[in-house]
Amino acid sequence: MSMNPREVAYLAALGAAKGEVFVADALDQWRAAEQPSSLDFAFAQEIASGSVRMARALDYLGEKLAERQTLSLKLKEKVLLRTALYQHFFLDRVPLYAIVDETLKIAKQHCHAHFCGFLNALLRQLETKRPVLPKGKDPQALSIRYSYPIEFVRKVIAMQAEEVLEAQNAPPRLMVRVRNRSHLPSYLQILPGSEENVAVVVGEVPMAQLGSSTEIYIQNVTPTVLVAELAKRTPVPRTIIDLCASPGGKLLAAHDAFPQAKLLANDVSDAKLSRLTENLKKYGVLATFHCGKGEAFPLENKGDLIILDVPCSNSGVLNKRPEARWRLESTVLQGLFQTQQKLLERAALLLSKEGVIWYMTCSILQEENERVVEQFCKDHHFSVVYSRTILPNFEGWDGGFCALMRRV
Repeated sequence: MSMNPREVAYLAALGAAKGEVFVADALDQWRAAEQPSSLDFAFAQEIASGSVRMARALDYLGEKLAERQTLSLKLKEKVLLRTALYQHFFLDRVPLYAIVDETLKIAKQHCHAHFCGFLNALLRQLETKRPVLPKGKDPQALSIRYSYPIEFVRKVIAMQAEEVLEAQNAPPRLMVRVRNRSHLPSYLQILPGSEENVAVVVGEVPMAQLGSSTEIYIQNVTPTVLVAELAKRTPVPRTIIDLCASPGGKLLAAHDAFPQAKLLANDVSDAKLSRLTENLKKYGVLATFHCGKGEAFPLENKGDLIILDVPCSNSGVLNKRPEARWRLESTVLQGLFQTQQKLLERAALLLSKEGVIWYMTCSILQEENERVVEQFCKDHHFSVVYSRTILPNFEGWDGGFCALMRRV
């Protein structure tokens, strides 16, 4: 018997809150094991991702509903309450009686009886009470209303980009990079204003159908545009080394721009390398593979183009990675900064005399983008030929950054 999608969503959100699993991975495991209907899977995905994404707003609504400054709940209790409140406040056409009844069933399975009584009483109050989120534009109000760490909100305000907060709570838009426009399927429509071969999916198309085509690659417009801008400014390379290559989108785009170049592809684990190998094989792209940390890639290899799509905070794709917004602390960013610098230092050693480095992130934060590049150039006598930041928007563009560097 297939597990109830609400319970699956709760367990996925709980695993994410504990730092044990990503929501997407937990749901994929459920799909592989029990093969739920597409509607059940989509429902579980919406509840799990939404309750993780909107956690701060939901905690605030719970406190207002209980008329308390804080709710002293265990983590598993707090997460279950979030899933119920998310369904009520953020999903249309979900009746309150169904939310209450199903949530209480889950509570009886996983929580103490005392909490079940409290939860029942609290949720019943939604029949007559409807607390609202704060409407102010100060950092605290924005942090609660859009559900982000307040430190991140302050950084966005400093960038004068408050619209990013709302845009990154919108559903992601499915896009593809079109490798051959003469074979454009009818279910795709070229995205206006992208200036590149980017298409949006029109209508309902099975993911298997999208994934099987070798004429398209599922990819947002932002990395597509950034790679195209870098390629325009890059001398034709003989050898390309990608130090953080999986799943292969950037390397495939570089191959399409420079089809004669020899490709060397690296990533840190067998799992990542397996996914990368399958992707390149599907598109008929030959490469030499290496498994290990990018900052330890063998120095006997030299590249005219080194691609660094570095590990980052994912602050430009928070609508796709609901857990990522809760890992935007300064200590995490500092650790990422050190990894990013080490990768750049290795790239400098691997670079041929006239070669260039592509440094890329899916972040919008200066401490992962401009400041990393500035520090590296200062310490290693490189200069920035080109750089660009794209902010997330309501048209579905992700946030991202790129820089093209060469030796002075």
